[in-house]
Amino acid sequence: MMKIITLSLVLFFYIQYANGQENDFDSFKTKNNKLLAKCFDSLNTIAYIDTSSVWNCNLCSLLSIVYLDGTKDSLFHKSVFLRLEQIAYKHFEEGNPIYIIGTGMNSFDKAEELNNKDDSTGVFYLSFGNTCLSTDLFRKGINHVNKTTLKLIEK
Repeated sequence: MMKIITLSLVLFFYIQYANGQENDFDSFKTKNNKLLAKCFDSLNTIAYIDTSSVWNCNLCSLLSIVYLDGTKDSLFHKSVFLRLEQIAYKHFEEGNPIYIIGTGMNSFDKAEELNNKDDSTGVFYLSFGNTCLSTDLFRKGINHVNKTTLKLIEK
């Protein structure tokens, strides 16, 4: 009888621990996705992308990075980099400085791990997910966001 009670208690606490871990991960995943998709309405106008009839897309979130590969237009790329800089600044201004781990195997786990460490800067590490699909421009966009955030933190 004692073995059954002990086994039941061990199983109960294991399930509680596992559920707690899943909830923490779900919480991280939710915040990660919200910050990536957060659309800022009060960004400075960048004429080439905001008033052009050619670029009919609302570049107001970090997800704007994915548009970099849609064209070879270098002026568009420069405009998107400016927009990403504005978005990084807005996140910082709201008290959510962000640093994008990027993509790649286990990048989501790496971002979660870094967020669980004590960090005096208050940076929230983001991931675009565990995928190997990224291009040079995509990585440059991520690096631009990260450099902007680091400059803001150093001030």
